[in-house]
Amino acid sequence: PYKLRAFSKAHSVSIMRVNLWFPQENLKPPGVGYLIPNTVAPETNPEHALGVFFDSDVQVRSADEPTGTKLFVLMGGHYYDEPGAKIPSEDEAIIQARSLLERHLGIPRDAPCHAVAGLAKNCIPQHNVGHQDLLRDAHRELCTHFEGRLAVAGGSYGRIGAIASLRAGYDAALSTKSGLENTGLEYLNQLQDFAVVPIEKIPVRRFK
Repeated sequence: PYKLRAFSKAHSVSIMRVNLWFPQENLKPPGVGYLIPNTVAPETNPEHALGVFFDSDVQVRSADEPTGTKLFVLMGGHYYDEPGAKIPSEDEAIIQARSLLERHLGIPRDAPCHAVAGLAKNCIPQHNVGHQDLLRDAHRELCTHFEGRLAVAGGSYGRIGAIASLRAGYDAALSTKSGLENTGLEYLNQLQDFAVVPIEKIPVRRFK
């Protein structure tokens, strides 16, 4: 079988997730959670955390579910690509998440809780410099070697995110009605290069 050479150059990163449930309520401020920006110094983010989400405020509690606080910690991503970075085991990830929550939210790391962790390997595509050129090469390969029999959809080939991937899959499914004439990468032909515009020519609404 033919292998698409362009896609062999694509890169994705892994995510470690930790779900925690505490029997106590209101262990966090109201809201959906927070992200940790890249500007945070490495020594203040040793867990390589990406963010914390307050599932208690996002998800509806079922009638038979006990009260408590549910949190969801994401770690890794591009941090796991750094030289010397080590992907923790699931047990190590839980310890790291609890240390993070103690430091950020004041939840003692020895507070009773139920926790599970899991690694999603290579789940987030990285659109590094040159990614569009890689996709243009892939488009040519798909046209040449598959002649309309194969289309691609998802975060590796277009916009990243669940909604964008669903839309790409929908568009690919519609194209099958006409013999799957698309590769899923035609949008690249409509992209324009970035232009440098002087600040004084950027329209700004001024409020009095």
